[in-house]
Amino acid sequence: MILNVEVKNLSSLTIGGTSGLESADIPMTKLIFPGSTLKGVMRTSLHLAIKEWEEELKEELRKENKEMLTSCGEIDPAFISVAHANDKKGTCDVCSLFGFPSPNAQGRGKVSVHLEVSDRLEKVERYTLTRVKINDSTQTSEKGSLFTQEVYRPGTVFKFRIELNSNDEKDLLMVLLSLYYLRLYRVGRGGMVDLRLLNDENQLCTSCGELTKKLIKALKSWMTEGDGL
Repeated sequence: MILNVEVKNLSSLTIGGTSGLESADIPMTKLIFPGSTLKGVMRTSLHLAIKEWEEELKEELRKENKEMLTSCGEIDPAFISVAHANDKKGTCDVCSLFGFPSPNAQGRGKVSVHLEVSDRLEKVERYTLTRVKINDSTQTSEKGSLFTQEVYRPGTVFKFRIELNSNDEKDLLMVLLSLYYLRLYRVGRGGMVDLRLLNDENQLCTSCGELTKKLIKALKSWMTEGDGL
């Protein structure tokens, strides 16, 4: 299943780049907005949505005789492993969807995100900044830790292709929920974004539950133009 989405930054958007440089680098390729960045924010957004909207989600899912979504709340690979090490219930729904540390294919997850690069996007005005990593304990710069970041003007639109390797409506619901909450969260160094879904309902599922339908409808337009859930 493929979801096509457009992401528009509402504030200056700063995207991280190369690290571990001995001196300021001259980027040989444009950083743009990697799909891995969006996927990471989607994971965090889904964790937060399940935590902050727990009661509302329980009620909506109860109406459809569905179980509540589960979340370990962790995004760091080391902490994800610890969170599920002694969990008799197994991997949480969020980690099952987005992946988790595993020596085999089981941990790959079901979602991959790719930026659709176009000539228009290549010509978008951007600024490259060179920064240095600061040691938290000494509050001094670390040697050989320069890195570059790109800053985009507000109103830049990025198109992404989200590949969901599942036909389970529960997984689709979680992807949609993560995208909906992402519009209330931040990307990069505190950048605010809006997002809209380009797919129609019948392209994603033939017998969607009510919550899935609501999310699709809400995501069909920019948040600044829509009516919400």
